[in-house]
Amino acid sequence: MAQSVKTYTDQIDFWHWGELFALSSLIEEARHYCKELIVAGKKRNDCNKALQSKFNLNKRYCASIYIEVKAIVDNAKENRNHHIETLSGQIKSLKSDIKKREKQINYFAQSENKQKYKGNDKGFVPSKLKIKIACNIHAAQRKTTELQDAKFAVHQKKRKLNFLENQLKHIRLAPINYVLSPTNSLTLVGSKSESAGNQSAQFDYIESIDKFVLNIRTPYALEERLGGEYIRIDGLNFKYGKHEIIEAISERCYKVATSNGEPKWDKGYSAVTLRFYWKNGSWYVACTLDINLPEITSEYLSGYIGIDLNADSLGWAVCDAQGNLLEFGDYKLDLHSKTSNQREAILSDAATFIALKAKHYNFPIASEKLDFSEKKKQLKQKGKKYARMLSSFAYSQWNEVLDNASQKHGIYHKKVNPAYSSLIGLTKFMSMYGMNSASSAAFVIARRGRRFSERLPQHKLLPSKSAKAEDTKVKHVWSHWSKVSKSTLGIPRHKYFSARLNRTRKVKSFCQLACFLGESRRIDNPIQLELFEVGAIPTGKDAVSAAVSRSRKPRQRTENTFTQLCLDLN
Repeated sequence: MAQSVKTYTDQIDFWHWGELFALSSLIEEARHYCKELIVAGKKRNDCNKALQSKFNLNKRYCASIYIEVKAIVDNAKENRNHHIETLSGQIKSLKSDIKKREKQINYFAQSENKQKYKGNDKGFVPSKLKIKIACNIHAAQRKTTELQDAKFAVHQKKRKLNFLENQLKHIRLAPINYVLSPTNSLTLVGSKSESAGNQSAQFDYIESIDKFVLNIRTPYALEERLGGEYIRIDGLNFKYGKHEIIEAISERCYKVATSNGEPKWDKGYSAVTLRFYWKNGSWYVACTLDINLPEITSEYLSGYIGIDLNADSLGWAVCDAQGNLLEFGDYKLDLHSKTSNQREAILSDAATFIALKAKHYNFPIASEKLDFSEKKKQLKQKGKKYARMLSSFAYSQWNEVLDNASQKHGIYHKKVNPAYSSLIGLTKFMSMYGMNSASSAAFVIARRGRRFSERLPQHKLLPSKSAKAEDTKVKHVWSHWSKVSKSTLGIPRHKYFSARLNRTRKVKSFCQLACFLGESRRIDNPIQLELFEVGAIPTGKDAVSAAVSRSRKPRQRTENTFTQLCLDLN
């Protein structure tokens, strides 16, 4: 059964604050000493022995301190490696941009030189070159030229490159800064093998008063000062998660693997980690535990709900088991200039909406498998608008909240490759169903989750679906969509509504048709109409073929005047 980590918090009464202050100060000193031992390369047993002898701590306290500090040290090393990788990617992108700009400057200077010195092959003469005034407003005020502005921009890029290289060199040589937990806080790591799920503290639920009592084992160094082996904290009443805590501290049976590989039943608890911290003039206790999630009830062989995440909207579409469209929509997202908590709340509402829609149909969810780590390294070279859009595109946060919502409602979440999903949705489904670009891409993702293949329409102008490479291997269908994407670059999206990509539609006799060619001459007979390619707009010089009837021959007429085709399909 799948599990998820949850944390529930409650406030501690003021008469226990003195005991917690004394305990936290002792644990804080032990944490700093344990950090020095771990950085020096000491093993776990050596750290435990050193902590026991120096601070007179229990063995279980030493184990909990080591686990906490070791996780902080490993996390700091991982963050440093990630920072170095990010800086290396930014330096690489900046060098590529400088090289591209310098090439453009050289090409601009050579083109200006050729215009003045035609027939002269001696090359570029900078002292005799006349550069035109730049059209930029700020450049015109400074009376600079386009070439001067371009050189100044390259100079600024080189300054930024030098700064990043020095920063990377400093990070690689500087020691790692390990930041431990703040003062007036302590953590007691949970364990499944201990009673009530913790080594040093155990919850006890008093049913008569409907509250919890927490017994904390007192360290040896504080037994005489605090006057006992245990610190008893009563009056805890968790507003949320009460039933989950009771279930976690209750004994249960589960299967474990033996040395010979055969499973056997054993008794145990759920791990309960306790963290005590001082905040806003009061002590709090945070209880972190594993809770069992509901079983996945969505049918795998049924339809799918596809999701296409954009910077300002969330497109969704529902397809059945045969790949047909059932429902689609667009969920608006306003993430611009929002804080992290506001962004998380907005995305959580959207994820809950999708999870409830999937629960209504009992369908799994299919979403895009994306990674923007490489693109975010190039934000400085892509412009402010692109950087703002990509920074607010919180895909990792969205993926986390969608997983939580899916697990909460027992919905299976599948990630698929989003290759050419927008292009396929634009050319095949957008005008067919009257969808927008986001919902049409979501419909393609839903069909891909159901393992349907999106082949190209059969047309003589499109690549053949059975085309073979030189090694006689059949190409994947995405290779054909790659050719289509190159041929449709720069076409506005609204053009896909007015014309279908290389499709031919036959008009039947019961359709009302009005065809005007040149002068006011109306032909009411059924014809066959062939639409133009995407992006092509018919003009008065284009030829229009019309067959007035089977008994008459098709006639070709080219007019330089106004040409209009009106079609009403009932």
